[in-house]
This record gives sequence, C-alpha cells and structure tokens, in this order.
Amino acid sequence: MYLIKVVGPKDISFHIRDRYSSLREFQSMVKKYIPSTDGTPNFPKKRFWGNLDEQWLDLRCRQLSLFLNTFLAHPHVKVCHLVPIYFKGHAWGDGSQEAIQNLVSYMNG
Repeated sequence: MYLIKVVGPKDISFHIRDRYSSLREFQSMVKKYIPSTDGTPNFPKKRFWGNLDEQWLDLRCRQLSLFLNTFLAHPHVKVCHLVPIYFKGHAWGDGSQEAIQNLVSYMNG
C-alpha cells in the first residue's frame, strides 16, 4: 500500500491510500473513458526484483505521486466521472474526504 499526496487546482490537497496494481487499473479504466490520451504520462514501470527494498518503496511512492498529479492535470482526465469515485473510495486521513468534495465542486464549477 502506498500513501500518496494528491494536489489539485487551487492547491486543494488530500491523501489517498492504494496498491500499485489498483492505481494501474484506475489509470487504464480512465483512459477508456476519455476522448484522447495524447499527453497523458506513462504509468511507472513494474519492478520484479528488489521491490520490497525500503529505498525502492520510497522512490516508487514519489513516482506514483508525480504520475497521479500529472495524469490528473490532463484536461480530459480531470473531468472524467471515475476520478471522484476513485478518490472518495481511497481517501486517507483527516480532511481528505472534505478536500475531495471541494475539488469535485471546483471542477464541476
């Protein structure tokens, strides 16, 4: 499980907690629902050996955070109906649900 900080427009930030495979599945599902994937970042590659090393896990968490924030900045991704559903289901920590609702309200605006 990774704890990832998401930063949206207007510096609305919150944390989600999820597994690598689930994040990858989320990205794949969103890409099926958007009209164009041009400009979306590549998902961080899977590592088969040494993937439990503490330094690797820290690096992977930073990679996933960068990927997710870049992916969500894409104009088609940020308005996809799956995004708030995913975030609400993976919110982690005090204030995250409220921040997600603020983000959804801002994006629907």
